[in-house]
Amino acid sequence: IYSSDSVSQSILSPRVNERKERVRREYPNGDIYEGEVAADGRLPHGKGTYTFFQDGESYDGQWSNGKFHGKGRYVYSNGDKYHGDWRDGYKHGYGVYVYAHGDVYEGDWQQDYKHGRGRFESTQGDVYEGDFVRDQREGFGRRIYNAEDERRDYEGSWRAGRQHGFGTMTYKSGTVYEGAWNAGRKLRGRQIFRDAGFEGDVYEGNWGECEGCGGELGRLADRGELDEQGFAPEVAVPVRALGRAEHGDQLAVDAVAPGQLA
Repeated sequence: IYSSDSVSQSILSPRVNERKERVRREYPNGDIYEGEVAADGRLPHGKGTYTFFQDGESYDGQWSNGKFHGKGRYVYSNGDKYHGDWRDGYKHGYGVYVYAHGDVYEGDWQQDYKHGRGRFESTQGDVYEGDFVRDQREGFGRRIYNAEDERRDYEGSWRAGRQHGFGTMTYKSGTVYEGAWNAGRKLRGRQIFRDAGFEGDVYEGNWGECEGCGGELGRLADRGELDEQGFAPEVAVPVRALGRAEHGDQLAVDAVAPGQLA
């Protein structure tokens, strides 16, 4: 799906103008190398297969002066597999990593880290497609959560693996939140509700720090604003959010107990 031009083929491929010969070499620790070596006959150089005796891991692909370098396939002792580009012994460039339990990452790598553009899909059906920085979702991307009880779709900014910055979350019910996020939590934005009993209600404003503690703070469905003390009309439950709600004839507040609010 992805192609990376960040690493040129010239640095991925061993120099083919050097004389090479094929050997089979068994080392004292039981490791075996079979393939091409450099002109001096010492180091793997060209194409070859190395099998590690102790854990059974293996690498099959291109080499440069004793290091994985070019296109190659590595099989890990736990059943994980990687096939793609290598540079100076590191996964670097473009490649596909298949985990033993079925998760798959396909995209850019930098010195053994998922780094650049990529796509990660879990066996549960969750999919993230976007930017990575040193193995974490960071930059811009879209994640589809497919767990039956929490199906939702987020597209926007990420930092350190969490929603951070501006983004849009669409929930299973059809409810949509668009606005600012901080470390995976809603910060300030607009939410249009599609839940039963709140169809078409809109809240726009700040969101509390305890979202998920027992409800979404500031979830309102009444016209008007909160009063100066942060109490909603007709309901004596303090909420942290100071915003406004539209399109409703009743008030609905999902909030934790007052003692839980700072």
